[in-house]
Amino acid sequence: MSKRTTLAEQPTQMYRPRRAYHPAPPPPDNYVPVAQRAAAPRRRWFWVSLLLLVALSFLGLAVVAGAGYLVYRSPKILPGVHTLGVDLGGYNEETAATMLNTNWQAHTVVLDGGDGARTTIPATTLGLILDAPATARRAHSHGRDLRALPEALQYRDSEHGFPPVWYFNPEVARTALENVAPQLAVQPVDAGIALENGHVVATPA
Repeated sequence: MSKRTTLAEQPTQMYRPRRAYHPAPPPPDNYVPVAQRAAAPRRRWFWVSLLLLVALSFLGLAVVAGAGYLVYRSPKILPGVHTLGVDLGGYNEETAATMLNTNWQAHTVVLDGGDGARTTIPATTLGLILDAPATARRAHSHGRDLRALPEALQYRDSEHGFPPVWYFNPEVARTALENVAPQLAVQPVDAGIALENGHVVATPA
């Protein structure tokens, strides 16, 4: 016969009650994880900032283009344009032509006949005629006409500015020279000979 084990001799066993398993309900259709919810506002601000930057860039370009168009269509000569030492910037063509005419009338030419015979006459009297209206139109085109842009850049820093439009009238010059010829005439002197250091030399006429 087998030996029976008493209840007191049996080992004590602890039994814990099992927890009932309840599966989590599925997330709703509009459920967004916490990480994605935090990143969404940052992406939104990025696109808003980018669109704002693009809009401001287009606005700046529009302002610059509008200002350039107004300057291009303005009747005023652009700043820094000058010729014959006269600054024409900021003036219209009519005023610029008047200024150029006044300035040209003050230009003179010195004629030296030698032996102290010298006279000064206006440049216009010698047939040097300034075309002031054409020069003013040329000044207005500087910075506006692409064909004149290289010339405008070349003469911008020049002391006298871009070359004016002028022409020479030989008939006027001949008349002026004939009128001043008596003032510059030098009486002729015959050549001679002289004795210098025992040598005979010719003296100039």
